[in-house]
Amino acid sequence: MHTAFLGLVANDSTDIPRFLPAFCDRDGVALVSANYRLAPQAYLPESLADVRDALAWCTETLPDSAGSRGHLVDGTRVALSGGSMGGWLTLLLGSEQHACVRALAALYPMTNLSDENFSVAPPIPPIPRSVVAPYIDGPMAAGATPDTDYAAHPPIFTGRSRAVVYMAQEHLWAPWILRAAPDDAAAPAAWDARLKVRDAPPGRWPPTAVVHGADDMLIPPSNGSDIADALKARGEGRFFWQLVPNAGHFLDMICDPRDDAGMDALGLTPLWAFVLAALRSGK
Repeated sequence: MHTAFLGLVANDSTDIPRFLPAFCDRDGVALVSANYRLAPQAYLPESLADVRDALAWCTETLPDSAGSRGHLVDGTRVALSGGSMGGWLTLLLGSEQHACVRALAALYPMTNLSDENFSVAPPIPPIPRSVVAPYIDGPMAAGATPDTDYAAHPPIFTGRSRAVVYMAQEHLWAPWILRAAPDDAAAPAAWDARLKVRDAPPGRWPPTAVVHGADDMLIPPSNGSDIADALKARGEGRFFWQLVPNAGHFLDMICDPRDDAGMDALGLTPLWAFVLAALRSGK
């Protein structure tokens, strides 16, 4: 089950990594991409609740629904994946120790808002509030049509995705995502994925793969490496970590799944192999 979305603020379930449908089809894995309510109208606990509901649908409804159409889906074997904010949701949902979750894959994940880099505006032209006011002041949205040009350097944001740039430049991560004051240290700690990894009971954290671009300008690579360090500290050896040189945010959205060497270099082929092995383990 995949969750992505830009900064918890923009995009929808059609925003899927380029390689994922082809790899799932090749290896007989059912792909579900979930919508969730977006900030600033919703905040992290509500978005996480939506993803939790999607996981319940995958385990309780999808197997029978697929079976009625002649497809066999095993609802007891689920891998959670997500990029950016979706990577954070993946780790948070994985921390809840659902028995069906066999693996996690977090791509360039945001993991903790206490990282000092979130107090620095991204190196992208600023966005006036008037431009994004309809998205800030408008009604609740559960997903929004993707409107980001991932291939541009830096990425080109249009439509609702510009609200993400505005959130970052105005240092509104905590108010929008956690409904907390910018100087409230307790709120980010409660949702810090590093602490979730650290505090999970022995043997209860799912096998986890993390890939992050070393040149990521939106989510600092330290967010990914911090999770890798926390996983290593558990001493259970069930993780894959790759820091990708010369790669930025959205590396999975601009890759060519037909380019074997490129997929290897981006860490996406070994990430998929890790997830697939965990899904098939114990068959």
